[in-house]
Formats: sequence, C-alpha cells, structure tokens
Amino acid sequence: MTTLKVSHKTVFTYDRLVRSSYNEVRMTPRPTDHQRIVASDLAISPMTSIFEYDDYWGTRVHSFETLEPHQVLSVVATSTVEMLGGTTREPGFITWEDLRRRHGEWMVAEFLAETSACQAPADLASAAADLARSAADPHAAALAICGFVHDNVTYLPGTTNVTTTAQQAWELRAGVCQDISQICIAALRSVGIPTKYISGYIGGRSKLAVDETVVGESHAWIEWLTDRWFAFDPTNMKHAHSDHIAVARGRQYSDVTPLRGVFEGHAAADLKVSVEVTRLD
Repeated sequence: MTTLKVSHKTVFTYDRLVRSSYNEVRMTPRPTDHQRIVASDLAISPMTSIFEYDDYWGTRVHSFETLEPHQVLSVVATSTVEMLGGTTREPGFITWEDLRRRHGEWMVAEFLAETSACQAPADLASAAADLARSAADPHAAALAICGFVHDNVTYLPGTTNVTTTAQQAWELRAGVCQDISQICIAALRSVGIPTKYISGYIGGRSKLAVDETVVGESHAWIEWLTDRWFAFDPTNMKHAHSDHIAVARGRQYSDVTPLRGVFEGHAAADLKVSVEVTRLD
C-alpha cells in the first residue's frame, strides 16, 4: 500500500478586473476498491460561498461564487490517497446475451448511448464489429478494440483540445489521453459494451521514493462493463488500478471537466495548471 498526496493548482489571470465569477470544481477523488481517501481540501481565492454535492454520475462537485472584483482566481485541490494495490482480477466470463440482459439496468443504459463527443464513425464502428465477432467474449472484444485504437491513433499533444470529439480525433488519427479514451468509448458502445469516461491522475507509485515530489499529470481512461466494471487505460494499454487515482466519472469529457464556470466582465484570461504528486509512505 502506498500513500500519495496530489496537489492540483489552477490559476486564471485576467488582463483586467472581472466583477464576479461562478464556477464548478471536480477535483476531489472518490473512494473505490483500489483507493482510500485519507483527506481532501480545496483552497479557493477569492471566494465568498461554496456548495458541495455529488452530481448524477457520483462525482463530488464544489460549486462556488466570487462576488468581489478580482484579476486572479486561484483553485488548489489537495488530496491524500492510499493506493490499496492488490492483484488485478480479470472479469469473469460473460456471454454477449448475458451482457445484453444488463443493458436495462440502472446506470448501464446511460453508458451505452452515443453522446455529442463519443460517436463512432462508420469505419471505426465496422472495425469494432469485426473484432467483436471474432472475440471469445465481450471482455476480450473490449481489449481487442482498445488495442486496435492504440495501434491506429498516435499520441500527439497539441493536435486537439478539450472540445475535440472522438470522430474528429479519429479522422486525425492523433490526440491525447482524452481523445484516445473517447474514441475507445465510441467504439465499445457501438458494439453494445457499456463504457464510462474516467478522469484523474497518474500516481507514479512504483517510481517515487518516500517524500519525493514529482510533476504529475491529469489523465483519462475508461471503465467497461461485463460481469463487473473494469478499469483500463487505453493510452498506455494497461489496467488502471495500481497507480491511477480516479476523480470523476461520466459519459464523456464534458461530464468531468475539472474546473468550469463563467465570469462577469470583459477580459481575456491566461490559464496555468500544475499537478504535483508526493509519496508520503
């Protein structure tokens, strides 16, 4: 078991005073079978009020407003997480017919439907269907489809942005973890495998010495359903359990945006984001 502290800092600097701003933050990890939340804190400056709740997908949200004029908005989320480790258990065998019976379950159908950012182009859907037909079961199909996307999409920062859809990234055959995850989601849903979009951090638990701090990174991966939900990182083609700190779940990136909001005034904003990970034991 490893304990990690994650500090996620976001700073907006405006070129002139804005009168007020209204924002939502999704930066607080939630407990899972593979992680325990020891502590979490959110420091916002300036801030006048905050409201905390869980959204429809089960993500912890902090909604806050800043009603005084300001030129800098700073949000620092700090979390201490115990990575519980353990051996990753492969899902049990389930037939396609068994999986289809689960499609009507609560919070399963939500992760089957196409969304604005996760629609499979015809050639991607066709390739996914071929792989699904030749696979032994839905889990094997999901692994094969993710492998196909991994082999055909180049990890290339700077080619896309947070508004890029799976279809656009697939046409480019390039993108980052957000794009690769959304392409895989679109392909898996097209063959009837319910799939979630997950956001969080790469913890680097196996690389850090105690008390060592490194530059971390926000990351995206997926969970698909067979006999249970299974977390997988298609960008790195590995299970997403031992060093992935999960924060938010949804259908696509727009459901899990770490910080979003509006401000009153006419100003341009400069955005700086940094993530640090420290191993505590």
